[in-house]
Amino acid sequence: MGEMQQISQSELEVMNIIWRENGMISLAPLMEEFGRIGKTWKTNTVVTFLARLVDKGFLSIEKQGRNNIYISRVSERDYLASQTKNFLRKIYAGDAKELVASLLRHEYLTAEDVEELTEFWKTERDAHKGSNKTKRRVSGGGDSEGGDAR
Repeated sequence: MGEMQQISQSELEVMNIIWRENGMISLAPLMEEFGRIGKTWKTNTVVTFLARLVDKGFLSIEKQGRNNIYISRVSERDYLASQTKNFLRKIYAGDAKELVASLLRHEYLTAEDVEELTEFWKTERDAHKGSNKTKRRVSGGGDSEGGDAR
């Protein structure tokens, strides 16, 4: 889904509930959840948020009898990645190292956090290397279509 549109804080609250509900919910359970967490939004307000999220491509609607089922078209992980990329670009001119340096400088990351992140990075890097090897093997390593014919 290329560049994602921005959503408001209220729309994000709606999406957070939908993501917690495995990406789909109808209006009645959504309203119940808002009541449970102390949101006093009227039904029309929530329907407006849902319509905006549909217009922005975050949700689709599936009819089930008389009910609309709202289905997430954007995963929480993809949304967070998009927002992180936007933040990094706007605030740090795309420089991830400067973001991490700022987090360290202001002690938002502990030594334990850095150790965990280092292990996470190593695991991700190794997993990515493995997937590249698989891709190379599947694409036919020595053929004339860009393979290495030495």
